[in-house]
Amino acid sequence: MQRNLAAIEPYDVFVVFRGEGKHADLKHEASLVPIQPVVHLEFAPNFRASAIGCERQEELQHRCWQALQSQEAARQARYTWVVRLRPDLLILKALPALVQLEAMSPRPSILLPPFSEFYFDPADCMKFQGKSREEYDADYRQCSADQLHLSHHLMSDQFAIMPRSLAKAYLDREAPKWTYPVPNRPKTPPTSGAHLELWESCVLDKEYNYKIGPGFLGGCECSLSVAVRQMQNVSTMVAPFHVALYRGKGNVHMGGSFPKRALKWAFQEGE
Repeated sequence: MQRNLAAIEPYDVFVVFRGEGKHADLKHEASLVPIQPVVHLEFAPNFRASAIGCERQEELQHRCWQALQSQEAARQARYTWVVRLRPDLLILKALPALVQLEAMSPRPSILLPPFSEFYFDPADCMKFQGKSREEYDADYRQCSADQLHLSHHLMSDQFAIMPRSLAKAYLDREAPKWTYPVPNRPKTPPTSGAHLELWESCVLDKEYNYKIGPGFLGGCECSLSVAVRQMQNVSTMVAPFHVALYRGKGNVHMGGSFPKRALKWAFQEGE
């Protein structure tokens, strides 16, 4: 993992875990994190009253935002970029240098991976026909807008890179509760709550065959999109970040969505 972050060094790592730690010594816990240096680590067992996972996700990110601001005050300097990633995420392709990130986004925007699953956005920018890892790491061709479908509706909640100026909008957000219902595919719009006019922004249309069918798709992607894109009018852009959820024992969620060579490289070198 650290290899694929080398282009954005130096950086500080903030970790906020859900639940209780295995060790009382937080310094020991921090030493176990595969990305270093860890400047802040905490366990957050106490959440707001709701048990909904997306609200818990917001709470964890609120705590991270607070820790980031505290660290900036202590070092008397603001960060330039902020990267948000899940602790169970594999970064398969090396991130580009900061100057390249700036070139990707002439207008300050939150950079996101596409929904690359085969039944959502099987975009060419997520494919790779080369042979070497160096070719793969350098392949940041633009994603074609006509190949992005779900990515136009919703924001991926797995990974994001953003200018520091947009970090508050992302990390300190609070979405209306109707955006993350359980179950996540209600048939009818809510009759109460804030910003009900934004319901349609999370509705998958019939023009593209999503395999899961048209209709409202609630959950953390919907709540993130409504709170950031819709309520705060923050610009977002899709970039070919190859990131994948690791399920343990060599299993990657929707592993068939990524180049086989990339998965082989990641597991060969323990990255």
